Amino acid sequence: MYKIGLIGSPSAGKSTLAAQVYHRCKILGIQTELVQEFVREELNKGWIMRSVSDQIRLQMKQREKEDIIPSNIEVLVTDSPTLLQYIYGLRFSKVAKEDIHALTFLYEEYIKDSDRYDKIYYVNNIRSDISPDGTRKESAQECAAIGEELKIMMRLHHIPFIEVDGNDTAIDIIMADIQHAIKK
Repeated sequence: MYKIGLIGSPSAGKSTLAAQVYHRCKILGIQTELVQEFVREELNKGWIMRSVSDQIRLQMKQREKEDIIPSNIEVLVTDSPTLLQYIYGLRFSKVAKEDIHALTFLYEEYIKDSDRYDKIYYVNNIRSDISPDGTRKESAQECAAIGEELKIMMRLHHIPFIEVDGNDTAIDIIMADIQHAIKK
């Protein structure tokens, strides 16, 4: 199974791009599954993140969603790779003493998952109209900061990624990689 992870700041267009990749694969007859971010489901239910430890639950649930995909699927695409939880865990401004263990665990899982995906695409946010949307609460400045932190962490840990802009050219780049990888 060829696994693709889309990473980027909130509101960069990861979910839209993941849906486009899924749709294009289906049109081409490529067996594919779209694994959407678990955290959005929780936030839409009104759940509020209270501690770094909450990121462990989110990571496990996201991993579970990916791991139940049948083996006959050729391409898995997700808009929320499991690598994200460590970075978001680091963003807590008040880390309680008991959260140090949670961060250590998340870091270990981050390293373990560093090669979980065949390709990671960093989606550059090219939108200028970012505003909280009811699910996401980050301002444009916070989104930009999160995006830069993601890139820094991946570079620091030698996790390869390909930068694409959150526009129509990204789908062509990703689909060319998919078709090359699965030879269809």
